[in-house]
Amino acid sequence: MFHQHKLPNGLQLIGESSPQARSVAVGFFVRTGSRDETAEVCGVSHFLEHMAFKGSKRRSALDVNLDFDRIGADYNAFTSEEATVYYASILPEYLPQAFDSVADLLRPVLRQDDFDMEKKVILEEISRYEDQPQSCAFDRAKQAYFGSHDLGNSILGTPTSIIALTRENMEAYYRRRYNANNVTMSVGGAFEWAEVVRLAEKHCSDWPSGETVRHGLVEADGAGSLSVVNKPTV
Repeated sequence: MFHQHKLPNGLQLIGESSPQARSVAVGFFVRTGSRDETAEVCGVSHFLEHMAFKGSKRRSALDVNLDFDRIGADYNAFTSEEATVYYASILPEYLPQAFDSVADLLRPVLRQDDFDMEKKVILEEISRYEDQPQSCAFDRAKQAYFGSHDLGNSILGTPTSIIALTRENMEAYYRRRYNANNVTMSVGGAFEWAEVVRLAEKHCSDWPSGETVRHGLVEADGAGSLSVVNKPTV
């Protein structure tokens, strides 16, 4: 059975209940990704996803992981051109704890020391990515096709953009894009819809509303180009 509800602050709730299921998955889909970045903050969506696991006002980075591990959750996050997604799968009886933990990921404190440390991790991730020919080829093809449009942005960003990125840049982006009316909560599996609505009201009703506008889509020129990448170390 399908369910739908919207909180007064604009947070959209959707669900598909399957009473015969033996697990439940909950996810928060933030309608922001690399296509919503300018060249100056290229890679900020993915970087922010990493920072979400560094803690909130209620949890340290260790607590984030311990709270998920205590309930045997399969949890993670990912960033794409279109969205940033945080999710967990658990046994049905642990839905309240999982909902709390996943929702809290969307309220990071963005500490400066965590930011500085994670920047090194991101730069290393970019370096590993660029050592994969298929990944490099995909990014080059995307950039050639979309040209200057933001859909041509690298999800990870570039070494130049990540080095230049500041915590203040990230916080400004977070406040613009991580608004309740720019988020969809999705749940599937064995659950009671009334409980899901109650959990959303408990943990998310104080989230602010704000901007939902995205950069406009333009027709890609589709002009082909030749790009040769020479990496003797690969």
